[in-house]
Amino acid sequence: MDRLENREAEREFAALEKELRKYRLGDATRPLLADIFMKMGTISLWDGNLEAALGSLKKARSLRPGFDPDPALFSPQFRQIWSGIGDALPLDAEILVESIPPGASIFVDDSGRGTTPRRLKIPASRPVRLRLEHPGFQAYLATRQWLTGDSERIEILMVGDREARIAGFLGSTRSEIREAAPIVSEMAKESGAVRVAFLMMDKREGDEELRVLAASASSPTPRLLGSIPLRGGREGIPSVAAGIAGMLAEAGWPIRTASAIPNRRPWYYTWWFLTGVGLLAAGAAVALGGGGGGGGNGGTSSSTSGVNF
Repeated sequence: MDRLENREAEREFAALEKELRKYRLGDATRPLLADIFMKMGTISLWDGNLEAALGSLKKARSLRPGFDPDPALFSPQFRQIWSGIGDALPLDAEILVESIPPGASIFVDDSGRGTTPRRLKIPASRPVRLRLEHPGFQAYLATRQWLTGDSERIEILMVGDREARIAGFLGSTRSEIREAAPIVSEMAKESGAVRVAFLMMDKREGDEELRVLAASASSPTPRLLGSIPLRGGREGIPSVAAGIAGMLAEAGWPIRTASAIPNRRPWYYTWWFLTGVGLLAAGAAVALGGGGGGGGNGGTSSSTSGVNF
């Protein structure tokens, strides 16, 4: 009967621990978690499972290092183990990080820690930022926290990133650039575009330049049109833009001449609207003024209002 009650209590404490781990470790959660681990350690001692008791009590002491068990409430065996743990507490948790596909770069709090799969020591009892990066895939980012003695295996399925894959292809060798063709075709089809241009920032020997590549629906493999040095800050933008336009024009892109650019002035500034307003104003002046000086003044006023509109 006692063992059945112990199993039920362990399940309850395990559920409470799982719920509390959802929250950030702080002054409110640390004592509660420490109390749970103390009780779980006590149950393990009653069952004679010394290894499990030691694991739970290590976590409890890491959360409440200054706690002194009351002899009236805790058994001599409990107090002996608690005292024996002392300052020999491990400060880290241990996690095994795996990814699909493997070879993702691992960053813990923005510090590089190798590539997957890899077993890592992680600072315990405080939140850490875990980030995975892999060419052609979206970065994985999560904030997690572990406790002293925790051991966990994490498997992360990386999500493909179409734009990142294209950037990887275009920045590679000619043979790999050809692999971008299916993605370019897909993007052009989705957007209804006949032509596609790619502008890529690059740095060579300390100098920044802009690489211009182009493709089309009929020829989806991007080809390099040329590079433009990036100099002069904001003042250099017009020359860079002109260079890009020139490269695209030489590649067969249609050129829009100045005469083909639509009138960007508001519609109410067009000649036909202003002429119409003037004629209406003149007609109103004749009808209302009855001739003479009054008509002239009325016409001038109406005409001015029409132009200002």
